[in-house]
Amino acid sequence: MIKKIIAVLAATLFCAVSHPVFAADVAEQSGFSIISQPNELQASNQSYYDLKMQPGQTTTLTLGVKNMSNVSSTYEIAVNPAQTSDNVIIDYSSAGNGKGVGATPNLQIKSMTKLSTTQITVPANASKQFSVTLTMPDKTFDGIVAGAVRVERLTKNEKNGITNKFAYVKGIVVRQNDNAVDPALQINKIKVGQYHYLPGVIVTMANPTNINISKLKIDAKAVNDKTGETLNTKTVASGSVAPNSEFNYVIRYSKTIPAGKYHFVGTATDQKGHHWEWREPFTVKKAEKVANQPISVRGSFEWGWLLIVILLLIILALIWWIILMKRKKDHDDEE
Repeated sequence: MIKKIIAVLAATLFCAVSHPVFAADVAEQSGFSIISQPNELQASNQSYYDLKMQPGQTTTLTLGVKNMSNVSSTYEIAVNPAQTSDNVIIDYSSAGNGKGVGATPNLQIKSMTKLSTTQITVPANASKQFSVTLTMPDKTFDGIVAGAVRVERLTKNEKNGITNKFAYVKGIVVRQNDNAVDPALQINKIKVGQYHYLPGVIVTMANPTNINISKLKIDAKAVNDKTGETLNTKTVASGSVAPNSEFNYVIRYSKTIPAGKYHFVGTATDQKGHHWEWREPFTVKKAEKVANQPISVRGSFEWGWLLIVILLLIILALIWWIILMKRKKDHDDEE
């Protein structure tokens, strides 16, 4: 009998640990997708919009949101430029600052497009269309302008601060010709500071050209001029850099970075054989120490595990009480 009771209690505990009490439903799925119609200016069979247009030409992209859930949902729509994240991958998640970093800083997808709406509500198990009007600048240029239509389902903020976000993107690449453009990868500045609570050599790199860089390999290190010792190294095996963008290449260090003079030394190559080398000096004027990392625990997580601990204590107490009662019964039977 005791074994059966313990088995039931153990199963209860397993369920409690496997399914802790959280306000947000972690099993929630996106439940929607982006649908798009072909455009007559498509220049290739790519899954994204790959458009070849003349200066001043205008076209309309017709897209839609398909709501596959059983409830009506509202979606936010934006056209974001291709940017480069600090993980050295092309990213479309934000609107950026509206300007690039190259010789044509205003040549951005956002200034070339106009949305029919920035927010759309779609009934359950239905679809609704929207459009993007794209106008090529009057001036001529070589290379590409890149971005994406981003659709995000809006969700309500829970009291505990947890919000699940789901978004999809449809890429847009616009060009006027097929003239070859050689990319550049340059260092704009180097500083030392905190990065995710650890000291780091933060190297701001930029691709100021209207072409992307693919399958980028970077090997770099920070070297102390006085001792010749390598502070730390960082490599990228297969990165990607958006046109007309910049990013932070960070060499993190788990200890204090001593004051002194250093060099950032690195090489890089891409899939087309372009090669870059750097040996850039920088100075650490004041030792950069490891920051005290604040501990932040969401309320729902804290209460969920507190309930599990309380339940565990109750189960252990109940098991102990059952054992004591069994021993007492056995003792009474013997008497």
